[in-house]
Amino acid sequence: MENTNPNITARTKKVTNKMSDIAGLHLCEGCRKVNEERIKTLTNYEEEGLLVAIKQLEEKMANEVRCLTQMMEKVTFREEMLKEQMREQTNLKNSLNEVKNQVAKEEEMTKKWNEVVKGNIESLTTNVKEIHSSVLDTKNHLDVANERDIRRNNLVIFNIPENESFSWKADKEKMLQLLKEITDENLEKKVSNVFRLGKRVNDQKPWPILIKLLNLTTKNLILENCFKLRRSKSFNGVYINHDLIKLDRDICKQLLDD
Repeated sequence: MENTNPNITARTKKVTNKMSDIAGLHLCEGCRKVNEERIKTLTNYEEEGLLVAIKQLEEKMANEVRCLTQMMEKVTFREEMLKEQMREQTNLKNSLNEVKNQVAKEEEMTKKWNEVVKGNIESLTTNVKEIHSSVLDTKNHLDVANERDIRRNNLVIFNIPENESFSWKADKEKMLQLLKEITDENLEKKVSNVFRLGKRVNDQKPWPILIKLLNLTTKNLILENCFKLRRSKSFNGVYINHDLIKLDRDICKQLLDD
């Protein structure tokens, strides 16, 4: 292939002349042309090899550029993925913080409600105890009032000797005789029941006799005349008292002690 590149031709001539000068040769025109053609051919071969090498290098560089580009694209993609993951993690962290804050608020609210409920329960328990105590007190007062009402018409007679047979009938006759003596009235029909209090035991102080009367008027009549017992020959030392409940007996005893 003939090289038409003027730079190659000029260079070939320059090389040929230089070689002739170095060798001290003075070539004829024909020899000079032959040398120029040979040098030209060698130069063309070198240039073609250089072009091929350059082309191969360019292709290699292009491949490397493509590889680098692909790598950069992958790196960019991974960076985007990493950024997305970081955003998701940030969002998740924010969500967890919100949940944590919400849970903390609910726990605080629950704690407050528990304290309120606990306070209400304690207050309710106290109220229930107070009500229960009040109910018991009321019941006790009612029981006391009922027992006093039951005993209102009763009298207790002390120191009437017990008969040898411990006869209830004999005790009743003795008691009616006593009432007749101090009131000048027969009160048998105004007495509902008569019995001794406690167990009957020999060689002990006589147990008192309980008299259940039908009305308060009869009771007051007996009490108004019980002072006559002090002058009685048959019943001297006998005395009459109200049928008191234990609470009232304790109060009277305390007053006497004071």
